[in-house]
Amino acid sequence: MKPSTINEVKLNRKYDTLYIDTAETSEYHIRFNLVNTFKTKRVKELLSEGAIKKILSLNTIGYYLFIIKLTIHFMRAEGEEVVSLR
Repeated sequence: MKPSTINEVKLNRKYDTLYIDTAETSEYHIRFNLVNTFKTKRVKELLSEGAIKKILSLNTIGYYLFIIKLTIHFMRAEGEEVVSLR
């Protein structure tokens, strides 16, 4: 990524990416175009087996920032080309 793009991600101005500014996650970001679903039961199993580990939990403000950015990403206006294909 270009330095200007990285800065936009860190300032949470890039809507398809979420950056959480903590010491544990400073090298990571969440890309909304790479969304996967996992069953809660399976995630709990993997946590108890030690196959994955929980790094952090979002506080209320972080949760709402995540929901807002996710909504903006998935509810964005479609391009004219997509609309014309209907």
